[in-house]
Amino acid sequence: MLPIPPPTALIEGPPDENGIVVITGQGEPSSYVMCVNESSMSGVIEFTDDMGNYTIRIQAMSGDVLTVRHLDGGMSRELVVPEPDP
Repeated sequence: MLPIPPPTALIEGPPDENGIVVITGQGEPSSYVMCVNESSMSGVIEFTDDMGNYTIRIQAMSGDVLTVRHLDGGMSRELVVPEPDP
């Protein structure tokens, strides 16, 4: 059996004024996707809709590495939080 591929994931931009980063993507329909901030070891779990779409809001700083994966296993995807525009 092949592993579940990682969900797609896009960081919408640098952290906002409250230190929140928004990640959007698509995973398996009606499943859980989790995101872990590897720097702070904090995480968020969201449920995908029936088309597999999800939005995650997580506390992060520029340069932090975020790992996104399906909660029930499979491969993960790593993202780096971008710096704000100068």
